[in-house]
Amino acid sequence: MGKCPVTGHGKSVEGDDAYVVNIDEDAKKATTKDVIDLMRPFYWPGESGDSTHKVFILRMFVILAIVALFCGKACNLLAPYYMGQVITALGENSKMLALRHLLVMAVLFLGGTTFDETRNLLFSYVQCHGLTTLALKFYSHLHTMDYQWFVDTKSGQMIRCMTRGLESMRELTRFGVLLMVPTMLEAFSVCVLFAVYFREVWLVVTLVVGLSLYIGVTIVATNWRNKTRAAEAQRDDEMHNVANDGMNNFETVKYYTNEAHEVAQYTSVVRKHQKCQWRVLSSLSILNMSQELMKQTTIGLCLLFGVLAAASGSMKVGDVVSIQTYLFYLYRPLFMLGTMYAMICRAMAGIQSAANMMQCKPAIVDREDAVSLELDVTTSSDLPMIEFQDVSFSFPERGGRRPKVILRNLSFTVPKGHSLAIVGATGAGKTTVSLLLCRLYDSSSGRIMVNGMDITAVTQESLRRNIGVVSQNTALFHATLRDNIRYAKLDATDEEVYEALRRASFLDRVMAMPDRLDTVVGEKGMRLSGGEKQRVSIARCFLKDPPIIVLDEATSALDSKTEADIQSTLRLLFHNRTVLTIAHRLSTIVDCDCIMYMENGEVKEFGSHSELLQRGGGYKSLWDAQSGGKMTALHNLVQSDNQSGLERVLEGALRIRRRDDPSATVLLPEFVDKRDSHGRTALHLAAHKGRSSVGVTHETGRIACVRLLLRYGASAQATARDSTTALHFAAQNGHEEIARELHLALSKGHAGVAAELVGRGAVQKYNAKAKLPFDLATKRTLFRLQELLGNQRFERLRDKVSGAPKVVKTRVAFYHRKKKPKKPSSEAKTDPKPDTSADVQDKANPA
Repeated sequence: MGKCPVTGHGKSVEGDDAYVVNIDEDAKKATTKDVIDLMRPFYWPGESGDSTHKVFILRMFVILAIVALFCGKACNLLAPYYMGQVITALGENSKMLALRHLLVMAVLFLGGTTFDETRNLLFSYVQCHGLTTLALKFYSHLHTMDYQWFVDTKSGQMIRCMTRGLESMRELTRFGVLLMVPTMLEAFSVCVLFAVYFREVWLVVTLVVGLSLYIGVTIVATNWRNKTRAAEAQRDDEMHNVANDGMNNFETVKYYTNEAHEVAQYTSVVRKHQKCQWRVLSSLSILNMSQELMKQTTIGLCLLFGVLAAASGSMKVGDVVSIQTYLFYLYRPLFMLGTMYAMICRAMAGIQSAANMMQCKPAIVDREDAVSLELDVTTSSDLPMIEFQDVSFSFPERGGRRPKVILRNLSFTVPKGHSLAIVGATGAGKTTVSLLLCRLYDSSSGRIMVNGMDITAVTQESLRRNIGVVSQNTALFHATLRDNIRYAKLDATDEEVYEALRRASFLDRVMAMPDRLDTVVGEKGMRLSGGEKQRVSIARCFLKDPPIIVLDEATSALDSKTEADIQSTLRLLFHNRTVLTIAHRLSTIVDCDCIMYMENGEVKEFGSHSELLQRGGGYKSLWDAQSGGKMTALHNLVQSDNQSGLERVLEGALRIRRRDDPSATVLLPEFVDKRDSHGRTALHLAAHKGRSSVGVTHETGRIACVRLLLRYGASAQATARDSTTALHFAAQNGHEEIARELHLALSKGHAGVAAELVGRGAVQKYNAKAKLPFDLATKRTLFRLQELLGNQRFERLRDKVSGAPKVVKTRVAFYHRKKKPKKPSSEAKTDPKPDTSADVQDKANPA
């Protein structure tokens, strides 16, 4: 490690716990005007995204629906009148007049039904458009909110508020516009008609009083029922929460054998729910009984006054029949008045909550003069890629809580193409640095610069487009692998997706799946292992190809073997990129250009891995705690120029390979443990250092290191600080073991390793020094090499084997010419298996 290119200082102090926000409590309360504006798409459509033609059609539908409403009610009011005229005409023995009145009545009934259904049809179209417009407005508004709002708001509250607002709007338009308004209009019209046409005071008074009592009793009883329904809904939520917790945590229930406890909990809440449900059903019976009493009393008294009027001669018999028909059509929709009132009250509450949510405003917005940030990794620049200038940050004050201070006066710079690792205890503010860099939060003071530009002066979209994030919790959608990987670049082709999978060393695993890229990963990626989900995240980053990469505990939840594999893949991703790494496992960040160590809320140390170990501060203590003290000694031994110490390292590796000396496990026990990533690092450094510090006598020890690297999962792309692999050092010297290592690499499927060994001229040097059978000349090895490397790569490598015996070159050419490609099957035509050759991997890793 050289001198650390990153400089900086800072302090960090923790505060209170996070505050959970309730939307209705935290948001600015919506006014009546806000609610009316929210309902505008339902009564006068005309959103900015709609065309002029569509707006005209929607508004015409609204006008025609209103006209159909009045026409329908007029028909419904006149039809009972003509029914009475039919009865009167029959009583006067006027058949032709009765038939004419009957025909008019039939036309009016048919017209009323037609106008009503036309009104429903027209308004239903407006309603569907309004609900779609409102859903898009809600969802778009949620995506404009800042990161802190999502952290503070309860997980399911925002979605529940949105869906409840849409359902409430649907219920309001259904029960309010399509039922309540026509019913109230019809009731008012009947009262006016009774007063104007029949002119019986007691009849009108009875109808008005009866309707008033009916509506009043319904409203009072409905309000009482709403309270019982609210209690029942709360118990219902508790019942479903208990059941949901038990089902979601079934594994924990099984581990602790608490099935009986879960059943007992569920039984308790079910019985409470049953009691509340009984109260709801009882209140419904009382409401129905009260409504029926008011209805029958009013109808009976109206008919009584009508009969008395007809007996006295002031009213015709047909008029009595008309009164009965009017009352029948009037009370039929009023029977649903309680339901309509309850639904409208509930809908208004849901709409009010949704309107409150729409009043929430994001704390982070682009400036009006914000520009787009364009970064190019191929151009050179003296400006630091990332720079923090006296940055302080604290969470905002909420709910009476004092602000939560996280960082104070933090300053550092990361040059272009370099890497910075941030390590330290939990809660020191490490992740906050990455959140500030992505502008998910705005700093309280100070400036954050990217390529010389303040991130507040650029658009959020362009800033985050230039940053790739690989976090410890890979977020996957319930969709196919193709869709999940393509999420980083929505217009990516399948070829680009395959290329990203190759570079992430995940292509072979995907092609082995039955559905390949069409494999559905399940909810939150439950069908994939932790390592596979991390590979998907890395493939996303390869596909996005950003200039800046942020790794936030990218391998913390993985076992050491999988972690080592992914770390090897990440090295390909880091090439010519500026990298910010947050890690707890120090073995994953030893190759970073600089490490920033934070302890107890304060940035304590800056420097490279070697520099921090030499200082003997908190970083070294953390390193010793994680490695048990062994790795530091081994690392220092390999990094030093101690000839005898390095010989001991290589000799120990050789003994482990030969398995002829039990004392090797005492010399280097960490080499034997496959889970020990520190041991693999030491092996790498030993093979690296061995090229200059050890004579020919220890070349076998270097080869043993190479073999152990292969055996313990390190890939050919695992680089030392000078970006040269240990395999390269071993291949440059040439040895009879190289041929065996090549055969071992092929048998294990390490195409990149085989290409490295052949391409570095190891085979030529081997044949010049030894007269032993050449392993590469066997038919099985040739076919395997061609299969792994591909035809083009194989031809180039075949030409490089210039030092091989003539018979070897002849066999290579013969078997290459003899092997015919397979005819593509129908499956291959639809989803061809892309080339998994090392040629592509080598292009991805210029080192």
